[in-house]
Amino acid sequence: MLGNGLCTRPAELDCRLESACKTCAYFRTSTEFLPVLVRQRDHARDHSQTGRAALSDGLIQRAETERS
Repeated sequence: MLGNGLCTRPAELDCRLESACKTCAYFRTSTEFLPVLVRQRDHARDHSQTGRAALSDGLIQRAETERS
């Protein structure tokens, strides 16, 4: 369990990413984490971090799409 999603990486695989979870293929999020993702996106926008904002936008879209 992560602050904004879940790591689905098999336990026997070593993780070298540590803090790059949002860009990892094993990262999963859901509507449960939408408030956190929206706050993270807004924080990135407020600080002109367009790459981080775009990443959060993509995760928000994916979570909302999977809800439907």
